[in-house]
Amino acid sequence: MFQVVGTYLTIIGLTMLVLSPVVIVSLISLFHRYANWRRADLPRQGILDRLGSGPRPKLVLIHAPGGYGKSIVAKQWVESLTKQKAKTAWLAIDSDDNNAVWFLTHLIKAVRRPLPDLADTLQQEFEGHLENPQKYVLYALLHGLHSDKQTLALVIDDWHRVDNSETMDALAYLIENGCHHLHLVVTSRTRDGLPLDALAAQGELTEIDESLLKFDVDESRALLVKRRGLKLTPANVAELEGSTGGRAAALQLASLSLRDQANPAALIENLSGRHDAHEAIDDYLASKVLNSLEPDLLDFLLSTCITKQICSGLATALTNNKDSQSRLEDIEKRNLFLRRTDAEGSWFQYHDLFAEYLLRRLERDAKDRIPGLHRKAAQWFTDHQMLSQAVDHLILAGDARQAVDAVEQAAQDLHEQNQMHMLIGLAAKLPAEYADARPRLQADLAWANVALSRLAPVTDALRLADAAIDSVPTEQAGDLRAEIDLVRAVVAAFQDRVDPSADAAVQACVDRADTLRPWILCRAADLGSFCALRASDFDEALRWQKWAGPFHQRTSGALSVTYGHCLAAIAANEQLDVAGAEAHLRQGIRIGLLPSGRPTYVAKLAGSLLGQLLYERGQLDEAEALLDDAYELGAEGGLVDIMFATFGTGARLKFARGDKTAADRRIAEGLEIATAAQLPRLEARLLYEQVRLAAMSTEEIDEGLAQRVLGQGAQALDGIGDDTAELREDSRIRLLLNDGSPSALSAACERARAQLGHVDQDKRPRAHLGATLQLALCLAAAGDTDEAQRVLAPALKTCAALGFSRSLIDEGPQMLRLAQDTAAALEFSSADPTSKSVQDFVSKIAARNMAVA
Repeated sequence: MFQVVGTYLTIIGLTMLVLSPVVIVSLISLFHRYANWRRADLPRQGILDRLGSGPRPKLVLIHAPGGYGKSIVAKQWVESLTKQKAKTAWLAIDSDDNNAVWFLTHLIKAVRRPLPDLADTLQQEFEGHLENPQKYVLYALLHGLHSDKQTLALVIDDWHRVDNSETMDALAYLIENGCHHLHLVVTSRTRDGLPLDALAAQGELTEIDESLLKFDVDESRALLVKRRGLKLTPANVAELEGSTGGRAAALQLASLSLRDQANPAALIENLSGRHDAHEAIDDYLASKVLNSLEPDLLDFLLSTCITKQICSGLATALTNNKDSQSRLEDIEKRNLFLRRTDAEGSWFQYHDLFAEYLLRRLERDAKDRIPGLHRKAAQWFTDHQMLSQAVDHLILAGDARQAVDAVEQAAQDLHEQNQMHMLIGLAAKLPAEYADARPRLQADLAWANVALSRLAPVTDALRLADAAIDSVPTEQAGDLRAEIDLVRAVVAAFQDRVDPSADAAVQACVDRADTLRPWILCRAADLGSFCALRASDFDEALRWQKWAGPFHQRTSGALSVTYGHCLAAIAANEQLDVAGAEAHLRQGIRIGLLPSGRPTYVAKLAGSLLGQLLYERGQLDEAEALLDDAYELGAEGGLVDIMFATFGTGARLKFARGDKTAADRRIAEGLEIATAAQLPRLEARLLYEQVRLAAMSTEEIDEGLAQRVLGQGAQALDGIGDDTAELREDSRIRLLLNDGSPSALSAACERARAQLGHVDQDKRPRAHLGATLQLALCLAAAGDTDEAQRVLAPALKTCAALGFSRSLIDEGPQMLRLAQDTAAALEFSSADPTSKSVQDFVSKIAARNMAVA
């Protein structure tokens, strides 16, 4: 680490970390030329040399109390880099960033201007991970910069506004895991909330504090006398520098106050004795500046200081001045602490201290105007779909009930666009005494938290909705009650349970189809399909999605519609309508794509099921890409039927690629999710996959795994829960096959025959196909080849017709030999052309598998 003794040349030194020597020389020249308050300091070659010879830091921290020009330094650097075509981004922190979701939202927005493609990726990760999107977005930022060899200079301004641990952790992650492709410059009034000790020990920290930021007497003289042309004696300058502490903002105020003073010494003398009263000095100087302005300009400043940022349209709404753009530009030219905050120059921001003074002046002189100004701002932000800012100003105007109304009205669109974090973030702004009493809003928050798998907040929201439901008119209360009951049943479905009241909840929504919101009816249909799937009534599951079709057309978002396609595809697949299942899934994916072509969260869910289908047909490349995308969702991977594909089929695919380590890891992670979320059906499927992969790899089956399988206990095959019981039985059969002793093989055949006898072929054709293949394998292993061929023959025809090559390959060499013998024994005739197609199908599989081996 090296010590820095200057301010603005510090910034020049930073550019040496990312720019060429020619660019650096150009920047030095540019710094020499600036003369107004936004470019106010003197370059010093010694400091530049020291900066250029030092190590490359991960973090430059510019910290000092307010008024020392921290943001000005950072802004000047960004402007200089931008002129040199460097990639820079600016993230201005405000109180909203104490919610990590808003921090991510603002970070993505900041990255979008210099790197729009990367921002699309970050947005995809943000929308694609309903739970803990922070780690995915930040990883994608670092990985994207590194893989594309892009260097981004990111300024995070006013970090002292953050005291939330999640947001602090986000910046710490960027600092600790970033490489030379990301340069962070943080401005703050303190050193808090940053991993500084570790950085300093690694030589990865450069600090610029108030001792370096403040102007000394010589620099103050250069600014006030040489640059601003003020008639000041050396004693005047020394006294002014001492009174202001060399703070940039105070010197700027002083220069404006002294500009038209016939006797500047008198004003400077009034500051004497106030060395420790910075706020008093600032107020005194600011008062002098504002009192000298034309009344209409002062009124414009006071009217536009209530918002964090200002543009011409917003200024017009606040002031009724149609010429607001030129007025803003004039304020900027007059050095009245207004700077541009975007590349286009359409948004402006007052310096924090100046804005604070303007607000105090407004409260003193025209307090009764403030609520009206906030209402005007809220209306403008509402009209421009900037809901977060609109809610802020409604609350500041004292219109908390209207703020709740605004969030309630936006909730439906936010749900349909899968912006659950946004809805929860907006609701967090609202005063609890108003938000808690709104059952409609609480029901919407319950839906949002269901999607995020946050069960405790769901329970809290439903409790508040129940408590306040009597406050709504009777005709609305019935609809709301039906919706609340539906939420509870949907929570059970995500826990892979069928709630006893699910049928009644769905029917209540059907009865109110004329008054409920379309996406609620889509959710009711999805619940109906889920219950039907668990009862193996696949026709009923498809009927529910057909019923929901008209409501899908009235729903603008992708979440409910794509989920409906997923459920329909599961039902069609269970009926061996593979073409129908694929059509549903490809349509669901199309609906769930972002404009950039990247998949959203729900598109990845559909992609997982499609990946499973393609894998079964041997289309491994496309299947792997889809299953890998879904695997990134982790515990957010949707219903258990979808996680079957992501973790179970995904593990099979990795094993087929020869990567057993990845296969084992995928199963292990899925089992962790199953245990944590108490999903016995998922656990049973993944234990089966674990046993099968161990046997296929000729490894010894771990005693602990065998005990876990055998210790699951028997379960009656009685309809609901059959999948879990059958999967557990499949695992026991696999253990018996692996044992290989005559008694074990005999027991395997007996249990496999009983398993097949339980499955109704007409009702559950896919399950019947799987049970048939299992029995044939057991018979072949036991040496009963003739019976094995007899059992396998019809299943082989089905596999050939559907292209299910992996159904045979995944059972190992013994199944392939049995398939070849069975196909060879089939008699070909013109009346039964399927025999020939089966023979061709098996021959191709055998040849391909031999080539791979």
